[in-house]
Amino acid sequence: MRLSFRYKFILSFITIEVFFISLIVFFNFSSLNHLSRSLIDEKIQTATTLFTEMVKTPLIVYDLGTLDDQSEIFTSLKNIIAVKVFDKQNRLISSFTSDKTLNMDYFDDKTGDIEWMGRTFRLLTLPIMIDDEPIGKAKILFEITESLETIHYNKQLTYILILIEITISSLIAYIVGFRLTKTLNSLTDAAEQIARDDHIVIPDTQKKGDEISILAHSLHLMQERINERNKNVNELMKNLLYERNFNKTLVDSANSIIAVIDKNGVMTRINPYGEHFTGYSQEMIASEPFFWARFLPEHVRDNVFDIIANAKKGNIVKNFQNGWISSEGIERMFEWSNALVNDAEGNMEYLITIGIDITEQKARQIELEKAKEAAEAATKAKSDFLANVSHEIRTPLNGIIGLTELVLKTDLDTKQRDFLEKSNVSSHALLSVINDILDYSKIEAGKFDLENKPFELTTVLQNIMSLFEFQAVQKGLSLRLTDSVHSKELIGDPLRLTQVLTNLIGNAIKFTESGEIAIHISVDDENDTKCVLRFQVKDTGIGMTQQSQSRLFQEFTQADTSITRQFGGTGLGLAISKRLVTMMNGEIWVRSEYGHGSTFIFTAEFATVDHHTLSTSKEENTPPLQKPLDTIKGSHILLAEDNDINQIVAQEMLETLGMTVDIAINGQEALNAARTKRYDLILMDLQMPIMDGFHAAKAIRALEGYSEIPIIALSAAVMEREKELSAAAGMNAHLGKPIDYDALSNALLRWIKPKQPTETAVEPLDTAPEKLSFQAPFSIEGIDIKELEERIGTDPALMKRLLTLFCKEYETIRTKIDPLRSDMKLLKQLIHSLKGASGTLSMNTIQQYAQEIEKTENSETIESLLPEFIESIENITAAIRRFYDNLPTAEVQRTYTDAEVREFFSLLVQDLKRATIIESDRIALLTHILSEKYDAATAQSVSSYLNAYQYDEALEILDGKLGVLT
Repeated sequence: MRLSFRYKFILSFITIEVFFISLIVFFNFSSLNHLSRSLIDEKIQTATTLFTEMVKTPLIVYDLGTLDDQSEIFTSLKNIIAVKVFDKQNRLISSFTSDKTLNMDYFDDKTGDIEWMGRTFRLLTLPIMIDDEPIGKAKILFEITESLETIHYNKQLTYILILIEITISSLIAYIVGFRLTKTLNSLTDAAEQIARDDHIVIPDTQKKGDEISILAHSLHLMQERINERNKNVNELMKNLLYERNFNKTLVDSANSIIAVIDKNGVMTRINPYGEHFTGYSQEMIASEPFFWARFLPEHVRDNVFDIIANAKKGNIVKNFQNGWISSEGIERMFEWSNALVNDAEGNMEYLITIGIDITEQKARQIELEKAKEAAEAATKAKSDFLANVSHEIRTPLNGIIGLTELVLKTDLDTKQRDFLEKSNVSSHALLSVINDILDYSKIEAGKFDLENKPFELTTVLQNIMSLFEFQAVQKGLSLRLTDSVHSKELIGDPLRLTQVLTNLIGNAIKFTESGEIAIHISVDDENDTKCVLRFQVKDTGIGMTQQSQSRLFQEFTQADTSITRQFGGTGLGLAISKRLVTMMNGEIWVRSEYGHGSTFIFTAEFATVDHHTLSTSKEENTPPLQKPLDTIKGSHILLAEDNDINQIVAQEMLETLGMTVDIAINGQEALNAARTKRYDLILMDLQMPIMDGFHAAKAIRALEGYSEIPIIALSAAVMEREKELSAAAGMNAHLGKPIDYDALSNALLRWIKPKQPTETAVEPLDTAPEKLSFQAPFSIEGIDIKELEERIGTDPALMKRLLTLFCKEYETIRTKIDPLRSDMKLLKQLIHSLKGASGTLSMNTIQQYAQEIEKTENSETIESLLPEFIESIENITAAIRRFYDNLPTAEVQRTYTDAEVREFFSLLVQDLKRATIIESDRIALLTHILSEKYDAATAQSVSSYLNAYQYDEALEILDGKLGVLT
């Protein structure tokens, strides 16, 4: 039984008091008892002594009567019950008792205190002595009952007093204890309530010098802190409970294995998902170390054990992947994330591991990797396919374009020229489509790089304007350029800038039937190192709807996609332009309203250079066209080409440029030729039989004296990979097929080392484009020359270019109109085009006919006007042809030396032996020389054979008449 402090205090107080009181009473009572008994003993002794003294004399004299009297007197004394006197021989000589009820014989053999009938007696036997000589004895019976009762009464009274004292002491102790422990009880109750988390308020009762009050104050402060801590603990418990429930919910509901492994390898906990997956309960799994190892495939167990062993050393593998075997025996792939929990000493306490089933993800990853490999293979296949298709298409296309252009330089009738010009236009259109597709493929593959070289913006713009002048004239459009940048010297890629502008201006002309095309260039932003230019191409054409604008810059997309669309194209031009503009750190957008024209705007960033830097750059990289062609004429060129047509085209272009050409039909022949002769430049086709161009270039580079000789790749494969391979093989540059005349001449001027002044080689005759020798005033029938000069200026070259372009386009007008007589809409479109072109070129008669035909709706009237209209066009195109054909050039007019004539014939014979096509300009020059040096008949015969491509017959005449072969 647990007693309170109060009762413990009271009990202790009473116990101590009772003990000491009892001790005092005990000693007092013992002393009183001893004193009382001593008094009894003393009284008995006194009485005994008195009696023995009283009976000595009667006994000596043996006075029995006196003895009896003395005995009677003696027994009459209080507490003396009976006496017996015996003589010396122990004979009873006297006996008397005051209580006749007593049987004295009962007491004879008793000693000490004798209890009888509720009374207490004491029998005392004493000798009667005289001079230490016994004369008898006496037995005296005393009753001590009253004395003992008095002692017992005193004892009881003492007990009562003790009880009263204890009661009073207890009451006093209780009162004192209650008063002393009242506050303690309150504090105790408060402490118990605090222990039970009962909300109470302990009053602050601090008093100076009062320890209990100080204790109460301290408890009050403790309570406040406990309440504050309880508040914090309750909040923490609430949060912990939320976190525990949250974590438990997460762990229990997680679709992944979550487990805890201790340092002995026992998986002490595993979530329900893990139990379900393994088919074992948590208790079973935790029953022994590494029980969970049976879930691991055998080939990964050692690795996992190593992870646990390293974790004990403090090294944790945070992430890894391995399989677990399910209860069905199916291995699933898991990605594991580990976290190490250490004890206070930094040693591993347990490891938490989370495994996420990534089997499907892993399978998808493998599928994606396979798909990626397949996509990469497909991309490579596409790249190879494009390269091969490019080569296969460009190779015959090169022959078609080259031979067509060569044939166009011969004498043709009107119908033949019309057919060939259309064929040439179609070939170039096909080439443009191929170039667009290849450009887009290179941009899409990230293999398209912009050049970074100095150029003058003015030159780029002039070239673009020259390109579109006649097209604008043909449609009767005004082509206007506003350049607020002026002669800006920039660093960038002029070719790709030209490509973007060409696409936008070409589209503007194509989609505009009347009005003007306005090109405006301005500076958008500029600092010391760069500038951002804004280009605007505005037309008055058909415009676009918002829907068309939204998909305008997508690949293979056109504004008009219907089957009846009027305008053709691949739909790649604007997509490529957008990519190019983006690569030039710019943007491109359009503003358009259907029926009211469009404005295409783009920005492009270029680096700027000062005049000193540009001058230095020009000195180090002089544009090829600015170098005199005469400095490299007569250079020896090795052409490695397996295609016969390509050989003819390339050889013709090279010889036109004044080069001496040797041909090798494969890489091995090219290597053999290089071993026997030193060439100034080698044109190397890449794909050839026996030995390709790559191996041939490497082998030639290894020859003595060929480490610095320029080798130029010549191939229809224009993908970036082929360019990289050709550069790796030691080639200096790359020319694509079909071969461009200007690109070829630029390459020759760039890479061939000019002839030194000390070299005395005979220069070949100049067959460069002719220089017009006419000067105004002059006239061409049907053209108002004065008006034309006022419109386009007095530049003879520009005038010739525009007029000859008109001839190429319309000298076969009859063949164009005849098929359209049944389709009045298409016919009027052609007439409208002629009206604009003729008006621009001051062909007033044709323009009047065109206006009349265009405005009339009567088919009979149109039919009546067409014959005169066609005749007027044929007459004016014939007049233009006659004018320029009969116009003498500086080369034909001058007189040649014998050395020049010999060199001319030597080169001519070489070309005839190789069946090289002889252009009309050379035929005209040959006719002039033969007429001047020999006779007109020979000149006419040789000219006729050459124009008919009968080169063997021409050689026979030359051999017979001139002996040039001997």
